[in-house]
Amino acid sequence: MDRSVPDCLITGYESLIPSIELPDKDDCHVLAAAIRGGVDVIVTFNLKDFPTEISIAI
Repeated sequence: MDRSVPDCLITGYESLIPSIELPDKDDCHVLAAAIRGGVDVIVTFNLKDFPTEISIAI
């Protein structure tokens, strides 16, 4: 994937993880990386762990 999409790797998101509240704490890194990367959308079939309204204290 790194060769196909050179700027796909997100780093520096770790400090955001403690401020994110999701139903499954093991998914907080996904949202933290999305925030750090400035993404417009997260594509997942795991809808129960990524509710429409989430609480983020950044």
